[in-house]
This record gives sequence, C-alpha cells and structure tokens, in this order.
Amino acid sequence: MNCNIILIAFASLCCAVTKAKTNSLFSSSSDSLANHEEYLKCFNNYVKNINAISATYNSDLSKCTETSQQNEIAAEVAATEPKDDLTNKVNIFCTVLEQCQQPSLTIENSLQCYITEGLNGANVLLDILTTANQQLMEFEEILRQLIGQKIDCAQQASDKYMQNVAMAYLELNNCFLQKSGVPTIPPFLGF
Repeated sequence: MNCNIILIAFASLCCAVTKAKTNSLFSSSSDSLANHEEYLKCFNNYVKNINAISATYNSDLSKCTETSQQNEIAAEVAATEPKDDLTNKVNIFCTVLEQCQQPSLTIENSLQCYITEGLNGANVLLDILTTANQQLMEFEEILRQLIGQKIDCAQQASDKYMQNVAMAYLELNNCFLQKSGVPTIPPFLGF
C-alpha cells in the first residue's frame, strides 16, 4: 500500500514538473513572437557591427601589407649603396687590368703588369667576395625580420578581429535574451 502511495505521489510530482516546463516553454515562445521586432533590431545591429568589424580587419591587413612593402623598399635602398661600392671596386680592378693590354707595352711589360695587377686584383676580388657575402647575409636577415613583422601584424589583426566578432556575438546574444537593449555604437571597435 505504501508503495502505491509513493508511486502515485511520484507520478503526480513528475506531471507537475512537466506541466511547469511546458508552460515555461509556451511562455518563452509567446515572448519570442511578441518581441519579433526587437529581435530583428538586434540582428540588424549585429550585421551592421560585423560589417564594421570586417572593414576594420581589411584595413588593418592592408596597413600590414603597406608597411611591409615600404620597409622592403627601404631595405633595398639601404643595400644599394654598398652594392654600388662593390661594383666600383670591380670596375677599378678591370680598368687596371685593361692597362696591361696597351699596345705600347712590350710583351714582357704586359705580362709583368698582369702578374702584379693580378696579384693585387686577387686581394681585391677576395675582399669583394667577403664583403658581398656579408652584405647578402645581412640583407637576407633584414628580409626575414620584415616577413616576421608582417606575420605578427597580420596575427594581431586576426586576433583583434576574432575578439571583436566574439564581442559582437555576445552583444547579439544578450540582446536576444533581453539582458541589454539594442546597442547603438559598437564599443569594441576601438581596440
């Protein structure tokens, strides 16, 4: 007998809980229908915010690219003068060797000129080789750093974009749940 009373009480309790949840669901559905215009305002604001966030993101990425291109041009300009110095050294060396080809020189003097200037030229060429190698390594390192800076800049723009999108979605959700009204200005665009 006690078992029957317990079962009846349990069944009554389950029915009461189910009815309360059903009433809550119906109430929530009617609130949704009644607030359709408010939800539409929330969604339209969200779309406007996402468009503004996307425009900011594209602008930030463009700035990263422009800055990177300007820095590359500056690096190339800075590397031009040392390269031109090497070109001048080569030209001077070639001019000196050309003097050994003058028809007025005897064969002995011409060969002696090649020996002397060739020996001096070997030192010049070794200096050019060493200097060019050093300049190339420095230039390549600068380019690697510029690529790293561009990647960092793009990552920061991406992080900012993701934060702003998450914030916009949170505002949309809060607006739908009526925890806040429809925002008029996206506060997160000022990051």
